[in-house]
Amino acid sequence: MRISVCLRHLAVALVWLSSLSSAWALYPEPGNIYYGTVRGEGGVPLGAQDNVRLALQAARTNIVNGQQRIDYVTISETEVITASEGKPNFTLRTSLDGGGANRYTATALRPGESVRAVLIKDGVAFELSGAVPVAGTRGSLYPLELTRPCEDLDEDGLCDEWEIKYFGNLFATDGTFDSDGDGYNDREEFSNGWVPTNPNSPGLPLLKIDGFNPQSITVEWNVVPNIAPVLSWSSAITGPFVAVPPASRSGSNPVTVAVEANKSVFFILVKP
Repeated sequence: MRISVCLRHLAVALVWLSSLSSAWALYPEPGNIYYGTVRGEGGVPLGAQDNVRLALQAARTNIVNGQQRIDYVTISETEVITASEGKPNFTLRTSLDGGGANRYTATALRPGESVRAVLIKDGVAFELSGAVPVAGTRGSLYPLELTRPCEDLDEDGLCDEWEIKYFGNLFATDGTFDSDGDGYNDREEFSNGWVPTNPNSPGLPLLKIDGFNPQSITVEWNVVPNIAPVLSWSSAITGPFVAVPPASRSGSNPVTVAVEANKSVFFILVKP
């Protein structure tokens, strides 16, 4: 009982000290979380293979030699990871500063502060396009869609970095060629994030289960231009797979499929 009382008093003392200290020094509050997808030139999501980092920077006004200027301070930085379709490839956690004027922690965001996102590659920072909300209240979550701006020196509608990655120079294609002979010209491949030198790209859309009950399953997939896949099913994961008959399905995408209760069923998409 005596120990319990002492702990209780200690807790009160810690709270009091924390409150007292906040008047003199700054404690960053639990801050904001920024997450989402960052894409390179051509709109393709970046991943671990690109060996890049993403940073959030806050715009700070400083006086230098009597002149006002804007400096950008890095608040948070993280690696860009490889993520599956629809999943974020970065998450940035920032502390939020609630201190008084001129007593801010340099590496914490300040409420209402303007923020920008930059991509860091080989020590060089590139500002990304895409809206980054100003810092909000503690615990705010911000989904972001960021893209590295496209440089197009030869003005053919293809990002220079994309052309060099797949063709080695800016002159191998002007976008009208079908370099891999798959029926899509290079500009279509660029716009859709496909590989212009691989006839098996584009691949099939990705399937997902939207809902199920003992009598039916709802299946949906993302749309890939000019591809109308055939939804097929099997009672075994190894197949054989056959097209789901019209009598067993309703809708086009998503599709609700009637199934037998307590029976396994597997779905795939087949390219026609």
